[in-house]
Amino acid sequence: MEPENEDEQIQKQCVQLFSSTDFIMEPKVFDTIKDYFRHGGAPDQVIELLSENYMAIAQTATLMADWLILTGVEPVDVVNMIVQHLQTLIEKHFEPKKADSIFEAGGVPSWLTEMTEHMNWRQMIYKLAEAYPHCLMLNFTIKLLVDSGHEHEITSVPVAAQQVEVFTKVLMTTIQRTIDSEADEWKRNIQELVQLACHSEQTYLYAQSVLSSLANDAKSMIIRRISEEIELHAKAKDHNVTEITLTLDGTTAYHKVYQPLCAMLSKKALNPADVTTLYKIYQSTDPPPVDLIRKPAFIELLITQLFDPESTLNPEHRPKYIGLLAYACSVAETNKKSSRKSAVNSKEELSQTTIALEKALEICISSKSTVDLISDLNELYKCLRFPIVAACVLRWIEFRIFDPSYFKLDQGTTPVHLIIIDEIVSLHFLLHQKAFELLVRFFEATFAELDTLVHLEFKKTILDRMVHMLSCSYVHPILEYMKKRWEQQDTDVSLIRHFVFEVLEMIGPPYEPSFVQLFLPLLQKEAIAGTIPFRTDEERKCVKEFIEDRMRFCANLSTLCNGIPKLTERYIHIVQRKDYRFDAIECQNPYDVSVDDWKEIMSKNKTLKWILINSLPLYDQTNGIPSFNDYQQIVLDRTLAYAKAFNVNKVHLVMTDIENDSERSKIIDLVYQAATFFQPHHIMCLIEPISTRLNYYLRSYSTAIDIVKSSKTDNLKVMLDSFHLQRLHGNLTERVQEMIPFVGHVQISQTPKRNCPMSDDGEVNHRYFLSKLVEPFYQDFVGLEYTDSSNASFEWLNEFSKTN
Repeated sequence: MEPENEDEQIQKQCVQLFSSTDFIMEPKVFDTIKDYFRHGGAPDQVIELLSENYMAIAQTATLMADWLILTGVEPVDVVNMIVQHLQTLIEKHFEPKKADSIFEAGGVPSWLTEMTEHMNWRQMIYKLAEAYPHCLMLNFTIKLLVDSGHEHEITSVPVAAQQVEVFTKVLMTTIQRTIDSEADEWKRNIQELVQLACHSEQTYLYAQSVLSSLANDAKSMIIRRISEEIELHAKAKDHNVTEITLTLDGTTAYHKVYQPLCAMLSKKALNPADVTTLYKIYQSTDPPPVDLIRKPAFIELLITQLFDPESTLNPEHRPKYIGLLAYACSVAETNKKSSRKSAVNSKEELSQTTIALEKALEICISSKSTVDLISDLNELYKCLRFPIVAACVLRWIEFRIFDPSYFKLDQGTTPVHLIIIDEIVSLHFLLHQKAFELLVRFFEATFAELDTLVHLEFKKTILDRMVHMLSCSYVHPILEYMKKRWEQQDTDVSLIRHFVFEVLEMIGPPYEPSFVQLFLPLLQKEAIAGTIPFRTDEERKCVKEFIEDRMRFCANLSTLCNGIPKLTERYIHIVQRKDYRFDAIECQNPYDVSVDDWKEIMSKNKTLKWILINSLPLYDQTNGIPSFNDYQQIVLDRTLAYAKAFNVNKVHLVMTDIENDSERSKIIDLVYQAATFFQPHHIMCLIEPISTRLNYYLRSYSTAIDIVKSSKTDNLKVMLDSFHLQRLHGNLTERVQEMIPFVGHVQISQTPKRNCPMSDDGEVNHRYFLSKLVEPFYQDFVGLEYTDSSNASFEWLNEFSKTN
């Protein structure tokens, strides 16, 4: 009887499965049918159950997709809709226990490995891992992704902190990205690193230990700066990490320094006894390393205690505070290999710094009014040559202007204290950020004691200081700040107008694209330079010159003057043209000529700036889609060599044709990894929808924009080619205005013959098209990728470029 009961039980389980919706579509349907028959099941019941419960959900979805494509929706967009909906369903109904059960069968299922090859599914896995931190399957998959080189994609701190191996790789990747970042990217990258390190006590200690080890090995000041930023963030959250800091930097080895220093840093306050102890230690014949007292928090405490007008510091203790501050900021040491052998080799500088600090402090303390300060201004300017004195005076200015009684004593709209900031900015590049932050605080402060008109004039004075900073090469932060003020509509438009025209009077061509991108939106606002009459003819002239001096063209060596067979001869021909003076070129395939031969040609002729090259086409290199390592070896390494040889800052990633959407996803992954590969070299990667290759992986500009939006790097942009845009979509004007924020390069040629853009036998009015490029503020070179004979005129270009 027992075998019969077992048969009935298995039949019942099988019938339950057959009764589920669309079970006939499940991969295990045939194995289940075999089990059912093996244990005495009836065939007619199988047929009846499978057919009755067949709802054709998958087939209906396929039918709907086909209908959408028939209505004109791009196939890739349809696939994205389906994938996004499927992801939503998975995220909604995900069950960790069921997910963990996949390991019961033994081994990693093949579908899981396949999912990790696609960006969309990886993003879903990261999201699920954050929501379900204890799911074994998700944690395993995260480790699998990190081992595959995708750690740069993990932006969720909880996901990274789940496993030591994962956290280590994400931490090292983030540190490297921060070290390699330019000034504009530093703030964003350091913020990511700070959030990662300060996730918990454990991650903080681990991250700081890693940074301490790196700093000791590499002697890197950047590493120390990163460590200090993390420490500042932790302290801002009211965490006392002083003992960790002093332990990792070796202060504990010098007990006499450690004890007073730890006490003061922990309490965030100085006391004369501890300062005196440290002063005596560093005045001895064998002082400890100066690095021990070069902690930003300690320096800040000394500056505040000395230069705060409300400070209660006893004058008898003042020399010790000054001496300690001067020592920390001016003494240099020499180190010999493993055994520390320090020697003060800058006694004269220490003495001069001490004297300058004493003199500056005396002036600041004794100056009760503007008249007093003006009389001592020349002497103070001499002291400001020392960076630490400049930092101290900057802090003193902050205290003075925010003093409620300040404007009662000084009714002028241009306080002499602000003029001192100009001098500090001119002398010390490294104090620009602090000076700017202080000016912003002044600009945004209410100062209720000031009359409205007087306050407005005071703000104009602050803006004049910012304009001076701009002349000292502190450009982007100031322009970004003023752009933000306009966007938030929280600043009187007369102030922004004042700033804009002060800048216009100071600047002149040529203009950097990044500068134009930030400044032009302000200039083109009606309220700033539009309907309001110009104050002078000079203002009108400045605006006109700035707007006109922008449209620049670069010659495409691969298409222009195609009657000349050799690229090198075309280069010489274009350089020698009289009808238009090109300043730059781009080239689809420079690889047929060696780098040395190119350099020889350019040395004998005018050297034109190289703007863009194509990568070696992937469809010429392989019959299939390679792994990233292979792609790097066969394409990227050589492309990078040429790009670096010519200082090219843009590379068009030319990929290959595809047979299905799965291959498209793999290519998009290669694109993302290529962008990461080029990012440390400050090279922008471009992707371009191509209309002339029917099976090319990218044939939609909307898809290209989506790819750029999903990129984890900021060096991936779209190449806008008027020829392909017209052939693929049409309606150029509307599309250009939508696309410009994502565009990294523009090329033009007439459609459908790819001839001169100004040709009358085409579909596009390129004069109007180029005017629409001006409106959305594209300021970079426009590539001329059209075919024409060697004697065709370039004179039409002169109407767009002031410099020719």
